[in-house]
Amino acid sequence: MKVVIKFGGSVLCPDGKPDTKLLKKLSDNVRKFLKGKNEVHFVAGGGVLGKNYVAACKEFGLSNTTLDLIGVKSSRLNAMSVIAAFHDIAYPFPPERFEDIGKALASGKMLVMGGLTPGQTTDAVAVQLADYIGADLLIKGTSVDGIYDSDPRKNKKAKKFDEISYEKLFEIVSNDTFVAGTSSIIDPQAALLLKRSNIRTIALDIRNVDNLINALKGKKFVGTEITD
Repeated sequence: MKVVIKFGGSVLCPDGKPDTKLLKKLSDNVRKFLKGKNEVHFVAGGGVLGKNYVAACKEFGLSNTTLDLIGVKSSRLNAMSVIAAFHDIAYPFPPERFEDIGKALASGKMLVMGGLTPGQTTDAVAVQLADYIGADLLIKGTSVDGIYDSDPRKNKKAKKFDEISYEKLFEIVSNDTFVAGTSSIIDPQAALLLKRSNIRTIALDIRNVDNLINALKGKKFVGTEITD
């Protein structure tokens, strides 16, 4: 089974520094899953680290493209913390171009990526990686236990979906504004790529590692499945 896990940067690095406790638990459990002849690769977001740098540099009037590049660099730095947790089985550096992915995969190592190019979110990178390797499952790991019709952290009446169609997901995320330093469930570009690739996708709270492993093993889990 081939799996791509998108690791939200704000979960990975919540206070501007990596959550090593979470990374250790994730590493221990994913390693056990890998023993079943499974394949797992990660994509890390920029999160708080990226937002802080983007906000600071924006004050100096930098272009949006330059701010995007700062976000890309931040996500790659976060990716290095995941690589550290899997150092003996992970490719040592996050690929900086899509063309480098094949070489990294040929090593037989776990791939951990950050962003690639300005204007492209790490959500889109995760979907493209999943499509490229023919993944059986894409996990969208965030700090929320699934997809809601509005932000549950701001709206106590937000409705959670156990399942959601690509069309409904795109309808929800299209109302958000995506620029460097912002975040949401998933960006519209990634939502469209999901529909095109038709990859089985689950959104869940990645901080609950036991629940994540249940989803990987096809057991009952708490989250939202994105369906056709």
